[in-house]
Amino acid sequence: VSTESKNSENISKTAPKNKKGKVYFDGSTVGKALTERQRASLKGLRVIAEAMGVDIHIFESPIVNGKRVGENGRYDPSTKTLHIDLYAGAEAEALMIFTAAHELTHHIREVLPEKFNILADAIFEEYTKRYGDRVMEDLIKEKTDFLKEKGRITEDMSEEEAYDLAYEEVIADCCETMLVDSN
Repeated sequence: VSTESKNSENISKTAPKNKKGKVYFDGSTVGKALTERQRASLKGLRVIAEAMGVDIHIFESPIVNGKRVGENGRYDPSTKTLHIDLYAGAEAEALMIFTAAHELTHHIREVLPEKFNILADAIFEEYTKRYGDRVMEDLIKEKTDFLKEKGRITEDMSEEEAYDLAYEEVIADCCETMLVDSN
């Protein structure tokens, strides 16, 4: 059995029983002409959806003053679905797969917390090895400041809750960038 086949079997074992995820097109995305990169991203998203048993909804960000605005994606824990903008990363020509990697990390943390912890530990270890002992704590501090600025960390949150949110976002960011890191 090939390594690829074994990896597929291991991923499938983590998908919820009897749940095959699908990719859905919401609203104005139906019937859109797609770029080559968008088609390739959608192919990858279909594999992820089926393997992980997660539904992925593709939406279209609005255009304001000739520019796409809004979120690249989000994870909805109440429905356990990913929502990905068809034009995510529009400046880099629709990099939906990177946004999906980020949002899927949130899904993994919720439905497979023990696997998330293993992933987070591996990321911490690798980043520390590459960039030094303080890199992850520095990234978490930067993310905390950013989330405060954006109103996602509020005064009524405990220090532990704020750290936990920033920590999860940093791990998700790292998962996103793993797809482009040539080292």
